[in-house]
Amino acid sequence: MTKRCVVDMQLGGLRILAVVMTAGLLSGCASIMLSGTRQSIRVSSMPSAAVVKIEGVERGRTPLNVKLERMKPQVIRLELEGYRPYEVVPDQKLNPLVWGNVVFLIPGMAIGLLVDLSYGAGYNLVPRQVHAQLVQGNTDEQATPSPVVSLPSFLGKPPDGKALICLYRNKNFFGSAGGWDISDNGTKIANLQNGACFYYFAEPGEHRYHSSMAFEKEITVISLSAGDIRFVRAQISGPLTVMPSQQAIEEIEKGSLR
Repeated sequence: MTKRCVVDMQLGGLRILAVVMTAGLLSGCASIMLSGTRQSIRVSSMPSAAVVKIEGVERGRTPLNVKLERMKPQVIRLELEGYRPYEVVPDQKLNPLVWGNVVFLIPGMAIGLLVDLSYGAGYNLVPRQVHAQLVQGNTDEQATPSPVVSLPSFLGKPPDGKALICLYRNKNFFGSAGGWDISDNGTKIANLQNGACFYYFAEPGEHRYHSSMAFEKEITVISLSAGDIRFVRAQISGPLTVMPSQQAIEEIEKGSLR
């Protein structure tokens, strides 16, 4: 093989490497443009024409598509005259596109990963479709599936003068290696591991909860009365979320969280 052939092969290899690196860089930095920081969720109900509210703001009537911020959990509430309200909170799951940034985790391409996670484009909201089977009843009643039908076997009802708080974290591959610190009024009460559940009996009054996965100012404030039962979900990013009770129980039992 001549010296010129060797040089040509080396130059060709460098060109291929440059193309691969450029593709990785573009895919890493372009994830936000591909996925966006918001996601469309299809919302329907039986019967239809229910008012759809996102965090208390009316968006229209079922069936319709709503755009939700991927970065933080949001309550989807359906209301229809003559029927009990329905509430559900989509969960965050890691977007498979993020692994494109991980594969090309070299200087410059790592920026795409950080940007995706910082602005929410690195997550998918699940479920992508919400269908509510509305139940006849008083419109002013608690939203379904909020009322607690039956507690998981490992939970007990709060003793007199106390409230029950159940904190849980759904199983997720991203961030599975470490626990998330949960504090109540500035005092650490738990280190929540991946797929774990923690509960305790709290005093009535105002409680300010914070997760180590949230920004300092992202505080979840819950006012408790004696006998209250509240379920609170921790997620990859954003503040802790007070969950509709039945949805929380289903997630806990589905994931066999203890």
